[in-house]
Amino acid sequence: MARKHRSPGGQLKGFGETTPAAEPQQVFPQARPRELSGKHIRLANRLQMLNLVLFTSAAIMGYILYFVHKQPAGQS
Repeated sequence: MARKHRSPGGQLKGFGETTPAAEPQQVFPQARPRELSGKHIRLANRLQMLNLVLFTSAAIMGYILYFVHKQPAGQS
């Protein structure tokens, strides 16, 4: 496999051929980050609190179930 050296102009040179540098294409030219309204911020806070409550309760229940089902030492 031939090694290609990058020239300062942005072309890849190998086997004596040059390829022009690719023009950057904008997929969404009108996409700008929107400002979040108060409704969106309240919804995001509510979802974040719900996630926190669900994951902490699941972690606590898993911790409790682990200790409930763990066999004591000496018993089969």
